[in-house]
Amino acid sequence: MAADARAVHQAQGAWVRGNLDPMRMLAVHDVGFVSWGTDQRLVDIVGLKTPGSIAVHARLTGQQGLDAMPQALDEILRGAEACAMLVLDDWNDKVHFASGLEARGWTVQRLSGTDMPVYVAFRVTPPEGPLPGCID
Repeated sequence: MAADARAVHQAQGAWVRGNLDPMRMLAVHDVGFVSWGTDQRLVDIVGLKTPGSIAVHARLTGQQGLDAMPQALDEILRGAEACAMLVLDDWNDKVHFASGLEARGWTVQRLSGTDMPVYVAFRVTPPEGPLPGCID
């Protein structure tokens, strides 16, 4: 692994460990390192480590393309009771993870700053309020 990639992953792990409750579900787009480097509960929104996400994408984005991503995310996050979402910043710009959820009425609050390069973390709350696993 290149030194700069290692540093990015170490910063990602440190941020997750320092800022998120490990008992609360985190939806992750790039699940690799965070699944190994933290004790965080995770749902993989792509499906590599969460097969249920594959079925949602087969039914939605597989049939309708990326225009269906907001609906797919809505279903995956609700099903997992995800409280936060961690995605690659450039993929968020391309695929519109955060703005797609906002268009469906979700509240999406950026949590991370420059302390976690390459990735961005958001608190995610559906229109009706926090999911059961996200209530204090």
